[in-house]
Amino acid sequence: MAKARLRIRSDVYAKAMYVAEDRVFLRAPHPEVNREICLDEARDLAQRVTGRAVAVETARPRKVYVAAAFVSTGKIRFFGRRGLRPWIVIHEACHIASPVLGHGPAFADLYLKATREFIGFEWGAKLKWSFRIHGVPFSDDSI
Repeated sequence: MAKARLRIRSDVYAKAMYVAEDRVFLRAPHPEVNREICLDEARDLAQRVTGRAVAVETARPRKVYVAAAFVSTGKIRFFGRRGLRPWIVIHEACHIASPVLGHGPAFADLYLKATREFIGFEWGAKLKWSFRIHGVPFSDDSI
């Protein structure tokens, strides 16, 4: 039976979360964070984050979106190859694993924990600091 998901007004946090991510990851010269990965590697990473099989595919590039998670089908779609970065895969996989839709506190907690586990404690701490500065809500015990 499919897990029921609560819809909360959490997409008000999306813009703040994207800015916080950009400040940490887009400026990172470190290859473990910003390197381009292949589809198989992205699929494996998404599966490790969610604990279940995740379909990963690419589509024609779009001007606005880099990637999207389709929660109902458990699929992640990358628009062009620029989205195939470990931190973006983790972000989208957390949408599939999250008990709620959107970018609210429950999602932020899961994303911080997954970042720490799969990219490294240092990057999780940097992301938490950036969330705090940009007003992304999370629980203080998330990392």
